[in-house]
Amino acid sequence: MSWEFAERAQVPAQNLLKIGEVRSRSGCSIQTIRYYESLGLIQAVDRTAGGFRLFAPSTLDRLAFVKQAQSLGMSLQDISELLTVYDSGNAPCSTVKHKLRDKLADLDRRIQSLQRLRDELQSLLAVADDLEQSPGNICPIVERASQLHQAMEGAALEAETAATQGSMIAQSSIAQSSIAQSIPPPSAAGCCANRSPNPGTEP
Repeated sequence: MSWEFAERAQVPAQNLLKIGEVRSRSGCSIQTIRYYESLGLIQAVDRTAGGFRLFAPSTLDRLAFVKQAQSLGMSLQDISELLTVYDSGNAPCSTVKHKLRDKLADLDRRIQSLQRLRDELQSLLAVADDLEQSPGNICPIVERASQLHQAMEGAALEAETAATQGSMIAQSSIAQSSIAQSIPPPSAAGCCANRSPNPGTEP
């Protein structure tokens, strides 16, 4: 017996909730409720004579669980798996812990990526005034960003080695040092160095 039919057998008809009541008590829009129903996260347990969906009060708990799990970074697919475990009569906590570990590892990778981007932007701004004086196709600052990004990628490899030794300070220091060594100072001629002046013209 699926959980929605089990719920219907246990809940008196007068306690069942119309979709409008679920919306007002859960804070979810009707569109969201219908979408979650289409994914199997919740299910109507009955219908009125007029064909309106009726939900068990426990639907509110499931919707609250969905919100809480989403706030931890879980996808609807993740949440569906957890609810499937729960509906089978088992506690999904071991599955939750596994997914949270995966999310934490992913978050750490994103933080490292954002830190590298921050260092890249900070380094670019440090030379922006000098770059602004150099001719470029559109904007020398943006054009130099590609070179800086390549330098950052190389610096990241050294920084990751330092990070494995538990030194986040060393990671930032190595990245900044490598960038400074990898980027030559802007030349006065810039990208126009190969252009020859017209004969007979004054500089």
